[in-house]
Amino acid sequence: MKLLIKGLIFSLFLIVSTFCLSSCGGGGSKEHGSESTTSLTLSLSTLSFNANGTSNSLQITSGANWTSKASDNGVQVNPSSGTKGTTSVTITLPENTAKQTKTYSVTFSSGKSTKILSITQAAKGSSYAPITLSVSELNIAATDGSTGSFNIQCNGDWQISTNNKPEWITNISEREGSGNATIKITTSANSEKISKSYILSISSGSNNAAVVIIKAAAENHAPTKPTNLSPTGSNVSRNPSFSWTASTDADNDQIKYTVKYSKDNSNWTSLPSTTSTNILSSSTLDANTTYYWKVVADDNYQNGKTESDVVSFTTNSTKTFYDDCEVKVYQTGTVSKPVVLIFTGDGYTKELFNYGGQFDQEVDAQIEALFEIEPYKTYRHYFTVYKIAAYSNEVGISQGDDFENRTKIVDTRFKCTWEGGNSTGIDCDIDEVIDVVQNVPGIKGANDNQTTYNLTWSPVSITINANIYAGTNIWWGIDNQGIANNNFGILSVAQTPARHPSSGSYSGSAYTLRHEFGGHGFGLLEDEYVYYTNQTIPTDYKNDIIEWKNYGLIGCNGNVTFEVQKNEGKYEAKNSCEWYQFIGRPEYSAAAIGVYEGAYMYGKGIWRPEYISCMNDNRPHFNTQSRWQIYRRIKITAGETPTLEDFIANDNDKVQSFTNTKGLNTRALTPPTLIRNGRKIKAYGK
Repeated sequence: MKLLIKGLIFSLFLIVSTFCLSSCGGGGSKEHGSESTTSLTLSLSTLSFNANGTSNSLQITSGANWTSKASDNGVQVNPSSGTKGTTSVTITLPENTAKQTKTYSVTFSSGKSTKILSITQAAKGSSYAPITLSVSELNIAATDGSTGSFNIQCNGDWQISTNNKPEWITNISEREGSGNATIKITTSANSEKISKSYILSISSGSNNAAVVIIKAAAENHAPTKPTNLSPTGSNVSRNPSFSWTASTDADNDQIKYTVKYSKDNSNWTSLPSTTSTNILSSSTLDANTTYYWKVVADDNYQNGKTESDVVSFTTNSTKTFYDDCEVKVYQTGTVSKPVVLIFTGDGYTKELFNYGGQFDQEVDAQIEALFEIEPYKTYRHYFTVYKIAAYSNEVGISQGDDFENRTKIVDTRFKCTWEGGNSTGIDCDIDEVIDVVQNVPGIKGANDNQTTYNLTWSPVSITINANIYAGTNIWWGIDNQGIANNNFGILSVAQTPARHPSSGSYSGSAYTLRHEFGGHGFGLLEDEYVYYTNQTIPTDYKNDIIEWKNYGLIGCNGNVTFEVQKNEGKYEAKNSCEWYQFIGRPEYSAAAIGVYEGAYMYGKGIWRPEYISCMNDNRPHFNTQSRWQIYRRIKITAGETPTLEDFIANDNDKVQSFTNTKGLNTRALTPPTLIRNGRKIKAYGK
């Protein structure tokens, strides 16, 4: 069983991916009877008959019932109508006693679709013979009145079909004849810079031949040669930015440029075409190596390419840019089995991946924010942290219900998509995330399932190159093998914007990162905020949390509880409550650990361990139970045994944080959505 679980800022998405989601309405196709367009094809578009009364056949393929109508009563169509599928149809003509060729047609119809069969019958006394043409293609100049000719060799009667003849063919010297002939084609001018063509068909009874008439494109003027190419010379970066002076085009055509480089001035590597006059190298070049390069200007018309002169440069030994999917170690854990964290980015284009550039600065800030808060601060030496580059084609974030239904599309690597409006929900392409981060050492397995399971021990954080109030953590449950391994069978992918527009308390990407990645992503914590103050948590939601906790998918042993009892009119924790072991301990007298009603959006029927915490309003303080859960995951992942005594001895945040209880943002936050057993549950009040 696979479980896909999403958690937003102050919210959590739980998704069971094995189960099929039933239709939510509004889908499906509609038929409109005869108004619909039906597929309809004929095996032949023309038929030729001799003068005698004869029959010829063709096949009709239709997606629905069809009918036929002949242009003359003497033309017999058998059958004259049919049903969906492929039908063999026989056309029979009466004898042609005239000395002129006759033409007929049969129109086949199905719904709004029609196809016309053109029929030619030779004159009385005609003879038929094979046809040989002198050319298969006839090229004619672009100018007005240009002509071309070809020869027909035939020992019988022949005729030329002109069905759908284009206007630019102004004259055909002969349309029918007997024996050999020379056919002259006259055309009008072609003012367009693309060639035109038409297939001219010649038949003699059932013998057929064709010649393609090609009208040349109007003259195109190639762009001028690109100049002032840079870089040249020595000591050039191994990630160079190629630039040049733009070409000009006498026809004002748009010009695309292609940079080509080579080590031997013979075998060339091309960069993607661009309309700009500069482009970064697509990969890091070899150190201390001479490269030759040039620019090809192309206006996309015939004879429209011009190459620059070839220049050269020699690289230095310094690498200044991340390659796509390049992995760098940010810090190395000092324990024998470090805990691996993976940081990457979405919406960062290649030029933002220079070492020390925007990607590094914004991701580094989020990494440091995580280790500024307990217990990550105390146990920092347990973590090895990797950064991995992922090139996007555009900067920013898409918008829409999810990444598969984007209404505003930004071409980014992971397709991170913000729901927009008052929602803080973000979705992404998890498959692409896995493809990229498996480049981190120790992640790639023998197969896809093993790779995904390896990632359950190494949460992923995606920093998004955007300035919005949003954030989401996705939990993806991996089979039951994870449950047998200390309850951590979950792949976590947190998505947090790099910049934050809010000026309220605990605003900024650092606070969002701690909540989404430090809380949901690694700590596997529930939200503790209250959205519906006077409402009791619905039974379905309560059962969901209990079930997930039993599976081990919500935290190590839960940071919310239903295990309370009344004693003299006051709620108290039962001894089965997850944090009962901390209540009354003298070390935590200042933390005010107890049971505080309200969590997971609802104000009634669910309890949290302390008054306020990071999982409530993003403040830089995880409550005692949350710190215990994070500590346990650190120890278990590192192959060590967690103990209560060790945790308490090294817990450096034993006080409650009541300072400034104003929330991060006063506007409504997106409630969680749970998908399970084909049903979608929405929070009450929405």
